[in-house]
Amino acid sequence: MKIVRITMKGYGCEVARGLISKKDYNKVESSHSLDNVWSKNLYKAKVKKEYKNIEEQFHHIGLINGDIIVEVDNEIVMELPIGIVDHNDMGVFETVGYPKTDRIVLTSIQHQEGIVCDTMFITADDFDVNLLNIVKKEIESKVDIPLIPSLYCEIRYDGETVPIGGTITDLRMSRILYDTHEQQNKNR
Repeated sequence: MKIVRITMKGYGCEVARGLISKKDYNKVESSHSLDNVWSKNLYKAKVKKEYKNIEEQFHHIGLINGDIIVEVDNEIVMELPIGIVDHNDMGVFETVGYPKTDRIVLTSIQHQEGIVCDTMFITADDFDVNLLNIVKKEIESKVDIPLIPSLYCEIRYDGETVPIGGTITDLRMSRILYDTHEQQNKNR
């Protein structure tokens, strides 16, 4: 049995996307309750409270640029820049597509710096680095360029997802994007 600790530190972001009705959008927009987006945990603390009927598409927190450190029984076995995982079997790439819907698409993004992940798990056997995967996700926008091209936001060990936790960051930028489809409707 081994105790494994994985730390990802550097520059990253928390990004979430959900679908809301036009009625809910108009109600919250007119109340101006989301005018101040400078609070940590924007999606959980503010967006989900204001939009009670939001249909969550995804909610990720991850690293864009920085380092990953893997410790086994308090001994560092790996410390490297996160981008290196793209060039070996440890890296897995996935795309988070943009929804096709007539509802309002809400995307909240909070860029953060610090410890994006500090999580621990226990293995039944010896730790095998070949069983470790770091998932990099490309978050798509409604146009052909990615909203976030590389977000390392999921850890898997031996095929099982390891929960990401232990976030200690400073907020660097915060915003909420709404896709009301108005431009698309004007072009019809």
